[in-house]
Amino acid sequence: MDLPSGCTRLVALGDGSVQDLAVEVRGPRTMRMRQDLTRGAIEALSVCGVTAARYEVVVSTKGSDARPGVKLRTRRES
Repeated sequence: MDLPSGCTRLVALGDGSVQDLAVEVRGPRTMRMRQDLTRGAIEALSVCGVTAARYEVVVSTKGSDARPGVKLRTRRES
């Protein structure tokens, strides 16, 4: 996903079948920038970049259902 310069908040929401989301953000040079360290169906991370760039966001789930639904939202922080 393309993110602007400055800080952006990423929020991943899982449906009722998701017990734990794991969210990882990788920077333009494939380096790991942020990774959540909590357990739950809602995760939020802040990513701050000096310039606008393309980032890779990896979301994985653990749950009782083989078909969990996940929605990812972004918001620029002021």
